[in-house]
Amino acid sequence: QRCAKPDIRSAAQKKAHPKATLEESDYTNAESLIRILKGSEPPVISIENHPTYAPGGKTYLLPNGKEYQPGDEIQAALEGLGYAVDVKIIQASDYGGASSRRRMVMRAVKTEDLKGVSFDKMYPMPPKTGPTDWFDAIRDLVVDAPFVTNFETLRGMKGQMQALNKLIAAGLIEKSTTSKPIINMGGNWIGKDKKTGKITNKGGFKNSYLKRSPTPSPAFTRGQRVARIMFPDGSGGWRVKEVSPDMMKRLMGLGDDFTLPSDITRKKAADALGNGMHAATTQAGIESILRKRLLGEVDHGTVDEFTDEAGNYIGA
Repeated sequence: QRCAKPDIRSAAQKKAHPKATLEESDYTNAESLIRILKGSEPPVISIENHPTYAPGGKTYLLPNGKEYQPGDEIQAALEGLGYAVDVKIIQASDYGGASSRRRMVMRAVKTEDLKGVSFDKMYPMPPKTGPTDWFDAIRDLVVDAPFVTNFETLRGMKGQMQALNKLIAAGLIEKSTTSKPIINMGGNWIGKDKKTGKITNKGGFKNSYLKRSPTPSPAFTRGQRVARIMFPDGSGGWRVKEVSPDMMKRLMGLGDDFTLPSDITRKKAADALGNGMHAATTQAGIESILRKRLLGEVDHGTVDEFTDEAGNYIGA
């Protein structure tokens, strides 16, 4: 359920008008979800959205001037139906994800199903494992991918390359090598500290194995800016490979058998996948509920404990 978009206004706009306007369609989507839940009352509910829409989060204004907080409204409706509600802000890279992706996951079951214990005791979150390094996840695909040779594309990246060089010179990004390239997922590159005047890394660039630790890629950025991988050319410049839709799938935790239209462009793939939820977040949020209800388990055993006779994994 995506009932709204992140507040991407400038700092000046937010200061002048602290409460952003929630689009009418976003309000309608949230209210439609509440009507569906009231009409069906399923035994288990999981809802995903941007963290700012978690209960108690940012309050928005409807076009008619009424204040509205989607998470608060949904939680109140569920509790009014007798559900126990649990809300988690889940970072995909905490659970093995190869890209950073923070999402709110709201879980709900009927209160009597908890049998008097807490939600987390009945349906615990799995242990955090840390990230998978982004380059490890797509290395074979990157090796086979061609370098960008189009002059216009490379010329359009001049500012990006200059920003990257400044970040490396300032010690904010480690020098890359052929075996440890740098990825940019379309996010902002460089900023400036208002107090010190020093440049800052706004998170758009990420090393592979930063400080020798597995490092997730930045979150996907939707829109015109698309992801690229940067390799040093040995003379102070950069060679570039584009992040393909197949690479994007892996970075979002999707298997190679997950299909996209054969003619999909990189931009449209980034829009579609970047607007989704990382597979690691899905697993972390609902794994224990599925194990408890389908397998009668409440702990987090090994993969071998949750395979069928053919060896197929049947856990969440």
